[in-house]
Amino acid sequence: MKIQENTWVSYHDQLYFVEYINEQICKVLDTQGYETILYLNSITSDEIQEVDVPVFNVNDKVLCVDDQHPEYHMKIVTIKAVINNAFCPYIIDDDGWHATPFDILPINY
Repeated sequence: MKIQENTWVSYHDQLYFVEYINEQICKVLDTQGYETILYLNSITSDEIQEVDVPVFNVNDKVLCVDDQHPEYHMKIVTIKAVINNAFCPYIIDDDGWHATPFDILPINY
């Protein structure tokens, strides 16, 4: 698998956003924004997989599952805006809190 920048991958069953990649390293962010460096010569193609990224729209009502923000955790929120940021594209409140595609879940009623 060819890893590309600005995509989401699963590595050891954890989600990561690929921020930078060259021939030797891959700089990734976990869903909370913490940076990790992966050394490509020590990763097999079975260890890292592309993931399907959920897509949401303005005014979608979603369930926030991000436990790092207790004021939103397990609450229904409305997407106020979508910005051009592949890591955190969804603005949830008027203070500008941004969510990754994996901080929120669709609500189907």
